[in-house]
Amino acid sequence: MKSLATILSLVLFSNFSYSQDSNHVIVSPLYVAYNISGTTMGDVLPTYGGHVSLGLNPGVLIKKGIVLGVFFDLRWLKNLGSSNEYGKITNAINTHIIKNHDNELDSARSAFLQTAFSHTKNDKKYFLGSYLGNWGIMFSPYPDRYGGLMLQVKRGSREFPIYGVYGDSILGDDSNGNSIEWLNFKIPNNIEIQLTSKPLTFFKQRKEIPKYPSWRDNFFVSFFYRQPSLKRAEFDNQPLSKFLKPAFFEQYGTSHQFGFKVSFGIY
Repeated sequence: MKSLATILSLVLFSNFSYSQDSNHVIVSPLYVAYNISGTTMGDVLPTYGGHVSLGLNPGVLIKKGIVLGVFFDLRWLKNLGSSNEYGKITNAINTHIIKNHDNELDSARSAFLQTAFSHTKNDKKYFLGSYLGNWGIMFSPYPDRYGGLMLQVKRGSREFPIYGVYGDSILGDDSNGNSIEWLNFKIPNNIEIQLTSKPLTFFKQRKEIPKYPSWRDNFFVSFFYRQPSLKRAEFDNQPLSKFLKPAFFEQYGTSHQFGFKVSFGIY
């Protein structure tokens, strides 16, 4: 709730956007949004949930009336993101897991990884939410016309805390001897491409554009393509390739996901 309140405050503040009196072009120097997203296609840990987008648009200083800037997608509260679709790669994990290693710690990691992916969906002991961190560039030549279509290209990663190691004699302590609760499973994205629009303004005529934005300008719909890379994934800060056979990465090393977002914000 605190995150949502912060976004609402920033949006209201940002609505005092640049306005060119001669033609009423309205462009914000900030990009601020709260997003609800869902992955509709893709096998590698598809997720659902909320996250925040924050960005700067220095493009208004170069050419008035465009969006050209940088932004970040952030989910710092794991409970805002889902993680219950892990079962899509469970059979592949079980088939290609490397159980025996030269050291006891890596063998314990392999066993824990297999156990976490093999538990039933109703057992919430292991996968509990997800984190998100992206950075990228955004561009919209006409943010006040034609539905405000905006292209975003980004990179980043999702991180899944896998619980169940607290008290474990091998995995339950970090390098300093402190007890820990979970191990990180981090999946970077090679690339993510997102097309965002303001659908309620798509048929708005130029002469109808007011001097200040209306609530219709604050509602976005987006569609995205994401390319998660298990080849570059990490488990407990170790390469995932250490724990799974090469045949696993031939099938899932580079995957493809499609999804959508519904957002409230400003750009």
